[in-house]
Amino acid sequence: MKKENVNNGGIIRISKKNIGGLFLKRIYGGLFAGIVVFIIGILIPESNFKTIIMPFVVGLTVLVANLTFKKNS
Repeated sequence: MKKENVNNGGIIRISKKNIGGLFLKRIYGGLFAGIVVFIIGILIPESNFKTIIMPFVVGLTVLVANLTFKKNS
């Protein structure tokens, strides 16, 4: 017997367990991004270059962390 995919008017049902998993992955992604930015901040000497590049490093790190944890879900 073949099962049909029913969309229910575009409503996606998410269980409470799944919401907790998504929340934890966002926390882990944020912690990972913070650790990477902290380490890079220590390695780059104090200068105007650090002031210019750190927002880009933060953005890229958060993006990579979110993509990594989203792919593993």
